[in-house]
Amino acid sequence: MFVCAIVGVVGDIKVDRLDEKPEAQIYFAYAQHPDRFATLIVRTESEPMSFVGAVRDAVWSVDKNQPMWKVRSIEAVMKDSVGDRRYLAYLLSAYSVLATFLAGVGIYGVLSYSVHRRTREIGVRMALGAHSRETLGLVIQQGMKPVGVGLLVGLLGSIALTRTLAGLLYGVNANDPVTMVGVVLVLGTAGLLACWIPARRATKVDPMIVLRHE
Repeated sequence: MFVCAIVGVVGDIKVDRLDEKPEAQIYFAYAQHPDRFATLIVRTESEPMSFVGAVRDAVWSVDKNQPMWKVRSIEAVMKDSVGDRRYLAYLLSAYSVLATFLAGVGIYGVLSYSVHRRTREIGVRMALGAHSRETLGLVIQQGMKPVGVGLLVGLLGSIALTRTLAGLLYGVNANDPVTMVGVVLVLGTAGLLACWIPARRATKVDPMIVLRHE
């Protein structure tokens, strides 16, 4: 007759990967249920790998025939567990940074060209008595409208597509508000500069020179 006495209860654990769901586990005394190998876990106050020699000597002082292999720190185990997904995350991050940079350059180029084409209009407004600040504000307001619409559409699209990325993340929310706000600020700033720099340059030009040139 097999008698099992419960001597304690531990919290949920993950055996192989950090992203796996905890499953039911039962711990047996090694003397009662010997296996092919055992795992020794040592808690240290400093760099764990510096204690390898001391732990090996302690084990061999009890039994010299006990092999010690696959000695690793818990940090190394955790890195190995998420190594493939970490690589994909780094790769996607690099492409995301590149895409954000290209988007910012594209926004600046398109809006800068659009404002440049309105140089004659700005000259006419200035000749009719419009103040530089009013003209500058009008150009920025009109130029930022499509930028705002694009940012809103892109933000909604990114929220909809985060379900695809959720499987690559562990301990991080796919809808990270800090990241989304950061991207919106970067692209919004690029759009604002794209409108402000050429518009300010155009308002500094003598209206008569602009009109005579046209």
